[in-house]
Amino acid sequence: MKVIKHSEEVLKAALVSKDTQLAKLYEKFNPKEKGLLNEAFRPGSVLFKPITLHSESDWISSHPEPTQDFAQFYHDPCRKTPTPQKNRIYVQPIGSFGDSRVSTDVYMKWLKDYCEAFYYGLIVRILGPVPVSHTGCPFRINENTYNLQIHAGHLLSYLKKKKPKDAFCIVGVTMIDLYPKDSWNFVFGQASLTEDPDSRDWAHLWTASLPVVRMRHAGLQPFGGIGPTPIGSLPHLSAQATVRPWLQHSGKIQGTAEMDGGRSYWNRRRA
Repeated sequence: MKVIKHSEEVLKAALVSKDTQLAKLYEKFNPKEKGLLNEAFRPGSVLFKPITLHSESDWISSHPEPTQDFAQFYHDPCRKTPTPQKNRIYVQPIGSFGDSRVSTDVYMKWLKDYCEAFYYGLIVRILGPVPVSHTGCPFRINENTYNLQIHAGHLLSYLKKKKPKDAFCIVGVTMIDLYPKDSWNFVFGQASLTEDPDSRDWAHLWTASLPVVRMRHAGLQPFGGIGPTPIGSLPHLSAQATVRPWLQHSGKIQGTAEMDGGRSYWNRRRA
């Protein structure tokens, strides 16, 4: 068993950075915003808890990835920034969400509120649900789980056609499994960082272009049960927490991205 824990000096160097442009932005923070950022450096802080790796089969152990500090994130050419002309997040439900229409509506409202809180300043719109057949996407029956699965890449193309002109991104939401290519058993999400479409499975709501999110059981109690956890690289979380001081990160899910031919495949694991 291994525990990953960063010192105060390492976190401060990664989050605040010595980049001149970022330093000027940091100086514009008010005392409360700076106080929240400083909370990340405090030993025992709830913002960046240690990560326990129980075995070599844990995702972080078996899929080593390069680190990313805030300066790298900020200057990433693929990082998208909302504009006055593109400042809305559209959520597109795809397929059936169970027998209860009421629970689906409640969940969509909760998801809308969550997105507006996490992506502070952006407007979230819920689009009318569409049947899977209307997407025209290829599908398969998984030979191991016997679950119906939709090809995520084709959902990207479908969402791209539906993306409104004022959209910062469009998010597809589905209860159905996704797969990115025939050789994969399944995928928790897929994203294009250089094109319009981005497809994503459940557990990650991330700043990108066109996500597809697969939700858990529609009977989930959104206001009292387990919800999606805001996760990402350290700087991404710090930036979101700064603008929404009450936003908490439970640390229960660790997310990673694996690049493949310009697309990003997202996975998760329980800590």
